[in-house]
Amino acid sequence: MKLPRVSAVVAAAVLAPAVLFPSTASAADAPQPTGIAGPDTASGSAPDATPAEDADGQEQRDRAEIQRILADKETGPGVREAASKALQGTAAQMRHFLAVELPRLRAADNQVKVAQILSSGGRAVREAARKALNGSDEDVATFLKVGWPAAQAEDDRVAVLAVLADKSISSYTAEAAQKALNGTPADLAHFLTVELPRLRADDNRVKVARIMSTGGPAVREAAGKALDGGYEAVLAFLDAGWAKARAVDEAAANKPADKPEDKPADKPDGKGAGSSDGRGAGQQDQGAQQSVQPAALTGTGTADTTGTSVTTGSATTGSATAVTTAAGGTLAATGTDGLGWEAGGAAAALAAGAALVAVSRRRTSES
Repeated sequence: MKLPRVSAVVAAAVLAPAVLFPSTASAADAPQPTGIAGPDTASGSAPDATPAEDADGQEQRDRAEIQRILADKETGPGVREAASKALQGTAAQMRHFLAVELPRLRAADNQVKVAQILSSGGRAVREAARKALNGSDEDVATFLKVGWPAAQAEDDRVAVLAVLADKSISSYTAEAAQKALNGTPADLAHFLTVELPRLRADDNRVKVARIMSTGGPAVREAAGKALDGGYEAVLAFLDAGWAKARAVDEAAANKPADKPEDKPADKPDGKGAGSSDGRGAGQQDQGAQQSVQPAALTGTGTADTTGTSVTTGSATTGSATAVTTAAGGTLAATGTDGLGWEAGGAAAALAAGAALVAVSRRRTSES
């Protein structure tokens, strides 16, 4: 009876370490359940923020976001008005604006902006804007960010091609237009909004200067006033002023010239050439002609009214008058007839040439 008991005790003593030690190791090596963190033993760890501190931080972030929205130039009027109102309110009102009001107001402002673009854009822009308005709020926002610039570039290219098709443009304008076509969308926009107005102004001034150098008196006068004025004056002259001034010149050219009054034939009254009273022919017109008579012709002279009879001796002022009017009532030609027109044309040519030189020099300096 003792032998079995001793055997049992020895067996228990031998097996006890093998049973106890593996259990301990298995418990130590077992992974911890996820979501259960052990104590933080790192030095300097910050304590969790209190609800009051977290609320203060959210208010500051909301205020900064609203201020950023107000500083954005692309912010619409509806959003801007509501943002200004929220910024003056409480923390809850600012949070409500950002979370609830902002998306709705921004969508409404985008709709208005696309409608404005639709009313003033080119063909490609109008088509894309109309498509966006028929879509969702996201479609409208995408159009403003992506679709609008692409469609505007297409319309700008068409506009530059139209400029090149105009046969009246100068070589400078054509060169600048071709350069823009070979560039980027930004180059196209810059040409249409900055370069083209200046180039057209120069071209128009050249046109007016050429018209002035070949036009009549009324055209030269109107062209000179246009060149002395600004850009609008030049456009007004080319649009309507030139035609009106040219009509005046044509009317003046077609008007019949004033004919000299017919002088009644001289009748033999005993006072003609060689009369016994010693007075020369033309005595009947003495009073009327003395107003243009040069003072050096007064006195004794020779009167010749018919070319066949000459009276000498005691001829009075009438003799000199007869010489003046015998050929038809006009003074002798002096070579100055028509000088006003010629002088005006020369002045106009000089002014036009000066305008052409000024434009050419400016273009040379800019190129």
